Amino acid sequence: MGPEPKPRRQDEPAEGRPSAGLAGGIWRRPAGGEPAGPQRAQGTPARRQQWQGPAVWWLLLGRCLRPVRRFPRRRLLAVLTVVAALVAGAGAGFQAAEAAGVVPVRAIVTGSLLNVRSGPGTGFAVVDRVPEGTVVDLRAKQGGWFQVKTPRGITGWVAGEYLTAVLDGVRIVVDPGHGGIDGGAYANTLVEREVNLAIALPLRDILVARGAQVRMTREAREPNLPLWNRDNPYDPGTRTGMANSWPADMLISVHNNSSRNTSTRGLMAIWGNAPQSQALAQAIHDRVLYWTATRQGFDHVSAGQGVYRDTAIRGTTLAITNRSLVPATIVEVAFVSNPQDAALLKNPAFLQAVAKGIADGAGAFLLNRLPDGPIQPAPEAPPAGGGDNGSGTTPPPGDGGSTPPDGGTTPGSGDGSSPPPGDGTPAPENGGGTPGNGNPGGQTPEAPGPGQSPPAAPDEPQQPGPPGPPAPVPPFPDVTGTLAPEVHRARQLGLVDGSADGRFYPQRAVTRAEFAKMVVRAVEVARGSSLPQPAPASFRDVKADMALYEFIAKAAAQGYVLGYPDQTFRPDEPITREQAAAILQRVAGLRSGRATFPDVPDDNQFAPAVAAVAEAKLMRGHTNGYFGFGEPLQRAEAASVAVRLHDFLKK
Repeated sequence: MGPEPKPRRQDEPAEGRPSAGLAGGIWRRPAGGEPAGPQRAQGTPARRQQWQGPAVWWLLLGRCLRPVRRFPRRRLLAVLTVVAALVAGAGAGFQAAEAAGVVPVRAIVTGSLLNVRSGPGTGFAVVDRVPEGTVVDLRAKQGGWFQVKTPRGITGWVAGEYLTAVLDGVRIVVDPGHGGIDGGAYANTLVEREVNLAIALPLRDILVARGAQVRMTREAREPNLPLWNRDNPYDPGTRTGMANSWPADMLISVHNNSSRNTSTRGLMAIWGNAPQSQALAQAIHDRVLYWTATRQGFDHVSAGQGVYRDTAIRGTTLAITNRSLVPATIVEVAFVSNPQDAALLKNPAFLQAVAKGIADGAGAFLLNRLPDGPIQPAPEAPPAGGGDNGSGTTPPPGDGGSTPPDGGTTPGSGDGSSPPPGDGTPAPENGGGTPGNGNPGGQTPEAPGPGQSPPAAPDEPQQPGPPGPPAPVPPFPDVTGTLAPEVHRARQLGLVDGSADGRFYPQRAVTRAEFAKMVVRAVEVARGSSLPQPAPASFRDVKADMALYEFIAKAAAQGYVLGYPDQTFRPDEPITREQAAAILQRVAGLRSGRATFPDVPDDNQFAPAVAAVAEAKLMRGHTNGYFGFGEPLQRAEAASVAVRLHDFLKK
């Protein structure tokens, strides 16, 4: 028996016929027979629709022009010219949507430890290894391999299946399926509407942290809408219209499935009319399973072959995939009606892994469609630590796939055993294993000990105090939302600066050097005096001619920052949220606590610091209850943290 229908969903077929099933009617029961399944990959309905679409438009056009049949020829010709222009414009818009897209020039490593080779293949020598979360510059593509430049300045080749693109400038519409009165499928105490949102919200956060511009079709759990408002604002036309009119680079609709046959389970990605949609669906499907099943060990499987054309599933197109002019996919994560899948959907760690996989798939889609050959070089980075606080030149890294936290380049003990590399080298192309907790080989350079306080200031006269807070300044034009008041206050206090164009770039990741400046300035302004001028910094990669050298040296002298075991500070690398927590704990002299966030392992070296800063209200978690462990700290968040630190020290 194939999957059975579930209650009617809001994104019904484009033809408007009532049906039931996945994302607006994936599964349909034909009259007098078994439920239609993937075996209905026949061409007749699709061909009929391809003929009906133009025919209907010509019929409507003829009816619209019927009143002007008695018009003079010139007027009729003018009307026809306008209609032709509109049709041409619509066609041009479709082509623009198909061709639109930012060419990625940076990528994030998704394998726990990735070999960098001298050539595009496993037969070439390993010249470097980069840990998960490392941002590399893309230089060229050959087959499934990319030539990259690592943060150490080494150029080599890596397997593309363990990269995902940095999403700077990429426009993505995320659609948490259903909403309002439309709950979608429901079984095993799960309401699909709520599960979809629980995946889409962390997905949004990950995409934004990687530099994407994200628009959501809904972002909160709404009260049930009245019956007369059922199709507003959550009808499929509104959802696809948001992507088409922007235009977005891709539309990702998050759903979950249901079937009367409770043994039916698994992941499915569906694609439709828009060009490149199949490639998007395949990339997301593969990366989701990589994170859920391969990396995290969840019992997550594909439903059938996993990736389906909408017409192959139910004989007709679906509203989302039919109406989108940009690459679009409906991601059916699991079946709420299946006990095993339902248990997964109740696990916050699984939902986070799904979100990470979808985000990785979006970036992989952009990399996969690049042609072989040279890739536009990334802009040269400024000298280490040279970016002014607010320059916004550092690209956002991954969402926190266990980047080794300020403690060397070896992945953490939580990375587990990796599969055999197959080419006899110590490290595999795929880092494999379970994502680590970030403990770099037992070294804890950034982790404070239990109850550890920051080092006492030297017993010497204080230097003259810094100038007072600057005169009132206007708010940054690109900062809005709940953090805007704190960002503006941080600017007033002199804790942050804008870029040369007057913008703040609040969603970009803050670098380690920039965060050192924010912390030092918060301490100095709160105390009303400058920290002592330190001895030269001992970090190998921090030079005296760097723009932020003074702040790095002061932070190191006070014991706020410790650096890495190889005597580097890595000033231009984004700082993760847990690294920032460890620094804040030292600066504020907080007692260690016990973390209560579901994504912070109890035995992780950063867990006490995370708990301490959360209890002191210096840092907060996300709206979904997660701390954001491993994620880069965004500039707006860092500014608000600096203000809270300033206020804490003033007490």
